[in-house]
Amino acid sequence: MTPAHAHVIALDRMAFLLKFATALLLAALCFTADVGANGSKIQRSAAARHAFARQTGYPHGRPGYVIDHIVPLACGGEDRPSNMQWQTIAEAKEKDKVERKGCATAPRAHR
Repeated sequence: MTPAHAHVIALDRMAFLLKFATALLLAALCFTADVGANGSKIQRSAAARHAFARQTGYPHGRPGYVIDHIVPLACGGEDRPSNMQWQTIAEAKEKDKVERKGCATAPRAHR
């Protein structure tokens, strides 16, 4: 591996970690993982997911990856391609665990 290649990999990893840390902080403020602040179930847009997949060159999905919302929908993140990223399945599982814990310990809205 060339030094330039190692530098690109390091920058890519740092960008992921920054997005991950941001999502973790926002998850701590969430009310629930699948329910919005008003108590309604969060609707996900199939069209937005498909647009993101097309824009990133993987219109039929990316093997070993899932589409993740950088700012979780439950935390007020938008269901738009600009708030989506490809995430490995393992990274998604870890992020989901932390998001669920953050949402479980955050104060809940009165319903």
